[in-house]
Amino acid sequence: MKLTRILLASLLLLLTGNLLAAEYRSGAEQQTRLSLTVYNAGRALVREQRNLDLPPGSTRVALMDVPQKILPQTLAIDGLSVREQNYDFDLLSPQTLLQKHVGRSVRIARRSRDSGETLEWKKARILAVNGGVILRMEDGSIETLGADSRYRIVYDEVPDNLRERPTLTLKLEQPAEGRKTVRLSYLTTGLGWSSDYVLELARDGRQASLVNWITIDNRSGIAFDQAEIQLLAGDLNLVNRPSPRRAEKVMMAMADSAEPARESIGGFHLYSLPWKTDLKQNQKKQLKLFGRQQIPVQRLLRDRAWLGGYSSQAQKTKPELLLRFDNREPALGLPLPAGVVRVYGQDSKGNAQFLGEDRIGHTAVNDELELRLGKSFDVTVERRITDHRQISKKQYRITREIVINNGSENAQQLNLTDILPSRDWSVLSSTEQWIKRSPEELGFDLTLAPKTRKRIEYRMEIRQP
Repeated sequence: MKLTRILLASLLLLLTGNLLAAEYRSGAEQQTRLSLTVYNAGRALVREQRNLDLPPGSTRVALMDVPQKILPQTLAIDGLSVREQNYDFDLLSPQTLLQKHVGRSVRIARRSRDSGETLEWKKARILAVNGGVILRMEDGSIETLGADSRYRIVYDEVPDNLRERPTLTLKLEQPAEGRKTVRLSYLTTGLGWSSDYVLELARDGRQASLVNWITIDNRSGIAFDQAEIQLLAGDLNLVNRPSPRRAEKVMMAMADSAEPARESIGGFHLYSLPWKTDLKQNQKKQLKLFGRQQIPVQRLLRDRAWLGGYSSQAQKTKPELLLRFDNREPALGLPLPAGVVRVYGQDSKGNAQFLGEDRIGHTAVNDELELRLGKSFDVTVERRITDHRQISKKQYRITREIVINNGSENAQQLNLTDILPSRDWSVLSSTEQWIKRSPEELGFDLTLAPKTRKRIEYRMEIRQP
């Protein structure tokens, strides 16, 4: 009887020790809330809540289904008293399984190439896996396994330091039990967003519609299902900012009629999507941020050239095609995240045609936007110096001729600028009204009639410092 009590006590102590050492595992199925704040710098803040039913004596909690690219030093935990945390990122794969068995015994199975049936079993110990598998067989001989070998390695177990999913392991300060509501927040890389715009010009080219799409790129290592999404726009100061990577899948998701809620926070702008969405691993998801109609736009040409040298040889250029509009109410008036604007126009049949694209920076309300679409086909500018006279060692006079040809059937607005070699200059005469754009720039704002040539001549005196 006494021996029985001793055995029962020993068994109880053994079971208690096993319970204390047991690991409680929690997966994504225990999440009750998941929200993300995604930054356009390749990072995201993840906030999740889990309900854990801890058995008595729990001292270790394994939180699975966290991003493979989590920054564990940013982890904040509420709901558990944690003494130590570890991030197990060594994931189970054929290669890691092989590497973790170096120095350990395994079984080798020889299989038929035709039927796949196991024909022979052998025991061996893995010596090295550098460029191939090197084995010491049970008879002491050394063997190697190649990719085309009929032999396969059979493992009896998975090492404890290998995980099938990225896992955060928590060691508690004291044993816990019962229902625990745990809230986690942490940063992860591999998850970012970018902004793209589609601007469609009306037939007359005086108005346009603008639609903004945001692209969320998930390369974090896991999927986020039914997540609340917020997007923060702005240039954050980050240490060791990650380089953006190209995703492989794209999913288009049309937004509901409601636009994301927007607010200003700490000098940045935060957009909150009014619906939950799934972000799959290795997926680009596009969501509509907003759309606006009847935005007044202005089309014009801009041509800039350096005035230098004494040569009378003609300098021929093609002006840039520009599109300008104001980010003002009532047509627009929104903080616009940085991104690429792609411009489309309509041909005579009403078909959309791509006209060019340009990148904009973060644009505040009431700022002016200017898009460069390419070079003009119909307008050419020729400049030449027709006269040069040296007045003194540092002073001279020149006569400049500019000839503009507009081969288009439409009138064109041209912003013309000559960049001067000195800030000390004066115009003696000009056939056209000129503008001092800057201390070193002389310009003309011109309206070119259809299919006409326009000639400008000006004389100026330039003094070198």
